[in-house]
Amino acid sequence: MFTPNTFDLENNYSMYSMMYTAKDFSEELMEELNNNPVEMYLLNPNRVLRGHSGYTLKDLSKLWDHHDGYVSEILLYHKFKPNYIIPKKNLNELEENLRNTFENKANQCYELIKSHRNGFISLDLFIKKLRFELGKISKSVITTLEDLALIFGYRYGMMSYVCQHSEFSLTKEKLLSIRENLQLILGKKATSAISLCDKYEELNPDILDYPNQRYTITKPHLFRNIYKNPASMYWFGWLCSDGWISQADNVHYQIQLSLSRKDRIIVERFANAVGYEQERIIDQNILEKRENRNLRIIHRSKVIFGCKPMWSDLKSLGIFEFKNEGKTPHIIKDLINRARKVTPDGKLIQTREGRLALNFLIGFYDGDGNYRGGMSARILNTKKKFLDEIIDLYRIPNIVNVNNKRLIDKKTHKVLWKTQYQLSLGPELFEQMLLSYENSLQRKRPDDYK
Repeated sequence: MFTPNTFDLENNYSMYSMMYTAKDFSEELMEELNNNPVEMYLLNPNRVLRGHSGYTLKDLSKLWDHHDGYVSEILLYHKFKPNYIIPKKNLNELEENLRNTFENKANQCYELIKSHRNGFISLDLFIKKLRFELGKISKSVITTLEDLALIFGYRYGMMSYVCQHSEFSLTKEKLLSIRENLQLILGKKATSAISLCDKYEELNPDILDYPNQRYTITKPHLFRNIYKNPASMYWFGWLCSDGWISQADNVHYQIQLSLSRKDRIIVERFANAVGYEQERIIDQNILEKRENRNLRIIHRSKVIFGCKPMWSDLKSLGIFEFKNEGKTPHIIKDLINRARKVTPDGKLIQTREGRLALNFLIGFYDGDGNYRGGMSARILNTKKKFLDEIIDLYRIPNIVNVNNKRLIDKKTHKVLWKTQYQLSLGPELFEQMLLSYENSLQRKRPDDYK
């Protein structure tokens, strides 16, 4: 007997009363798919050989206007006489009935009759191909649970369970996969079927984003639409410079922002931005051995959580292009290119896209930059390619300089030198950055802009 634990369920049973269940959705989708017999036949042509759907031998016998076992009998006769050709009179009867029933829809069937009459295809192959064609053009191709399982990406037993239990809930990720499969199968005819996916999502706004979802924030889509939430680009800059995101075995999608305790205000603001409870912010005291072998305590505060939707959105913005390749995220290049088209010689802050690009840069500066007094500021990073691209994108009239950083190896306690690069931003660009986002790190802003 089938039980939920037997299969790889999505662990997403609804905790509320669903207005439009997965069972309802499956039933309506099956009805809609029944209106597309040709496409459903092509999804699984072998259905006509099994008798439970498609055009059966009995159906063909009736169409031929003979008794139910007529086609079975001539196929049996063929086994004893492989070269047997159905008499011309009988083939003419079949062709006439096809024309009366299907008219020009059966053109391929007429060609098959002609081929068999002339001895080009054997009787058994003729019947087989005829049933295939009739399966496509007739209304007897009924959508089955097996078809639905293919579209949903489930096994047959799992699909059967979904169609019998109203408490089961689909995820947004699963609905996206169903939409893609419907588009693949139905093409231009997919609109009505896909609208049922939209209906399910609209009537069940609290469904999970993906199976086994366990993230503990209330705003998983902070980076989904940067135009609706410009502050997200500031946090995107922070995560590029000082954030940490990882994936392990397609299960753990972790995001972390860990800063010195003196900048705890930033950790608190980021927690608010993503919907992470302030009480869960972790304050750490980390012991570190210095060059003179004395110990010092490093005070840090951090936010860490798992969230696949946010991880995916950050990836789509290009965070791994920076983290893994040292390149400027493509979203920043795209925003600046759009801004330059609107005002080729104007300031970035004059356009919405340019302002977003500035939001990113001041977020990055707050994480990996330092304020040097007056209107002097610079960003430092180990990725020279990124800084070179920043010069071109933001039209900075300065060059990248080397700034070696001294580090202590934690195991050997020896002094190491790490090559780091620095770039002075220039007063004009720095002012635009400050004006683009007023809620940046106060200790890195001039007094006049606090």
